[in-house]
Amino acid sequence: MGAAALVLVHGLWMRPWVMRSLGWRLRRAGFACRCFAYDSVHEPLATALARLHRVIDEMDATAVGVLGHSLGGRLAAAVDHPRVVRALALCTPLRASRAARALAARPWGRCLGGEGLRALLDPAPPAPSGLAVAALAGTAGHGLGRLWADLPRPHDGTVAVDETRAPWLADHGCLPISHSTALTSRAVARATAYFFRHGTLPRPPVAPCPG
Repeated sequence: MGAAALVLVHGLWMRPWVMRSLGWRLRRAGFACRCFAYDSVHEPLATALARLHRVIDEMDATAVGVLGHSLGGRLAAAVDHPRVVRALALCTPLRASRAARALAARPWGRCLGGEGLRALLDPAPPAPSGLAVAALAGTAGHGLGRLWADLPRPHDGTVAVDETRAPWLADHGCLPISHSTALTSRAVARATAYFFRHGTLPRPPVAPCPG
């Protein structure tokens, strides 16, 4: 069953407003959208996840999907709620993040990154049983992460495509987006709408990734 409503989850250092453009496109596609706020630096992901579950409890929809960008994709892929059967991780390092590791090697990076940075140093645990998770990776290759991390191509400027893979994913695809332009991309909105309606990513416009 497709989702009628979506929860949008921002990434590290961000606030819910960064998801507004994507939310606007998804509302035009027929979804009710709600942006979820959490303190990505000071709040442990387990605490944020518990609050996310409570937000889903409050939503007036029989089926809810969760879309998370970057660190937010880690939260989306961990949702264990009877009304959520699909989640999308957008530009999310599901394996240990090279950029996070490079930042953590610097004292200022550890202070700035906090709980969210620490979470990205390890691989994401497998998704709960019954939750189908798809991942969308970017290949545009420009972004801040490459300033401090040696990223293998293809990458989105912060997250390498190989970091977005996990054996438990239901689907995986790539788009020519950067880590930040993913949040305003029409192609991302189209692929997101398709996934939450049908349970798979579209082929095309989403291209298979190398590796």
